[in-house]
Amino acid sequence: MTSGTGLPRMIIAYLAPEFYPPWGGVGVYSINLIKEFSKYDDLEIHVFTPKKGQDYDKEKIIEYFDSNIHLHNISFAGTGDNFTYNLFFQLAVLRKFPEYNRKFKYDLIHSANIVHMPDIFLKFKDNLKIPSLATAHTTIKGQVKGFLKGNKNFFKMAPS
Repeated sequence: MTSGTGLPRMIIAYLAPEFYPPWGGVGVYSINLIKEFSKYDDLEIHVFTPKKGQDYDKEKIIEYFDSNIHLHNISFAGTGDNFTYNLFFQLAVLRKFPEYNRKFKYDLIHSANIVHMPDIFLKFKDNLKIPSLATAHTTIKGQVKGFLKGNKNFFKMAPS
């Protein structure tokens, strides 16, 4: 498929463990990045993210991006701010992503956060040969240091 410029259209799968509504820096970063990406006619953006909370309005979110994204809620993050939802998101990516890829044929996988590792299980899929990149907002060492400094228990790790 080509864009209005005659260039081939790139189809990006964006794996966002935090997205909308934002509940952390990764969510804010992802929203701003996708808002900018959605302005380009030669990009087709598919955002994979958990559904966050009971009042989640998918149509309103898509409208915010001028309807220029495809939003795939593949797991649920709940209303509490904890880190355990991330495992469920990783497993949902493993289970559901290959089916979406067969349908849309992604050119690139972009993981929104290297610490959350949303694509970790995809790395074990031999038949999935899509280039990928990840944004490093912090290091695992930095995340653990913040967690320990925050003096929180494991189930309250994300707010640390």
